[in-house]
Amino acid sequence: MQNEFTYAQSKYDTKKMKQLITEMEALPEFQTGLHKQRLLLDKSILHLHEYPDDYETAKVLIDEAILLSIPTFNPNDILFN
Repeated sequence: MQNEFTYAQSKYDTKKMKQLITEMEALPEFQTGLHKQRLLLDKSILHLHEYPDDYETAKVLIDEAILLSIPTFNPNDILFN
């Protein structure tokens, strides 16, 4: 499914991307851990394809994904110049 999503992303096929996300969300293995982390990343990618100027929503999804593997992550600690 991940390869299919990547392929759909490369073709800007948001319909297929949505379908795959819906399918992944229904599977138990995508409810926790690294699979959930990848699902959140895929959701952020889809969001940016649909709303290219809405980085904030995509950032929230990515921050949530990072927290799954780094529980002490605080996005406010990232400094931008």
